[in-house]
Amino acid sequence: MHIGIDVGGTNTDAVLMQGRTPLAGVKQSTSADVTSGIVSALAALAQEHSFEGDQIEAVMIGTTHFINALIEARRLAPTAAVRLGLPATRALPPLVDWPQTLLEAIDGHSYLAHGGYEFDGRPIAPLDPEELRGIAAQIAASGARSVGVSSVFSPVNHDLEVEAGRIPGRGTRGRGIHLSSPTRSDASACWSARTPRSSTRPCANWQPRSWTDWRRPCGPKASKPPSS
Repeated sequence: MHIGIDVGGTNTDAVLMQGRTPLAGVKQSTSADVTSGIVSALAALAQEHSFEGDQIEAVMIGTTHFINALIEARRLAPTAAVRLGLPATRALPPLVDWPQTLLEAIDGHSYLAHGGYEFDGRPIAPLDPEELRGIAAQIAASGARSVGVSSVFSPVNHDLEVEAGRIPGRGTRGRGIHLSSPTRSDASACWSARTPRSSTRPCANWQPRSWTDWRRPCGPKASKPPSS
């Protein structure tokens, strides 16, 4: 059997499946701490259709908490956006089109550095490690807890972006560094998505802490943490 859980802003839905056959489904109010709402949904699911923990092979979870945080401009981390592209892209710096309320919610700071590629893979400029270390020092002083790094046309070649993520060192210790290249879907999506994902880092913090709490009713087989 499998369990699917959907954590929304208002309700948490859970369904118990045997193959493609639904055995039970419940709806509970989403709790502020997320975890207790999931635990309640699992308990209600067991009342609808009794099951033992070792019968559950997998638990899948989806949540709107990340997009809700952006829409509501709440629960967001102070974030810095770094783009590799100089001397190009100077006219449109990172975060240039973000709404003011969202900029204030992430205490947004943006930085431009040399690097990036043309659409055909030709390099725009080499990385400047000293420039990046200087930016890292400014980020540390700004109080940003998450850093989104994007390189122009990283879907064509992400090497400079990966290298840039390794350079800052001490200046960004303890901060989450998020590269756009793992998205790899298309250029505009990569550049646009990395900073929002960086800023929603606090929304993911409940998952590791909560996993051991709400997986207990599901047994040892359901031991893989959820993805959102």
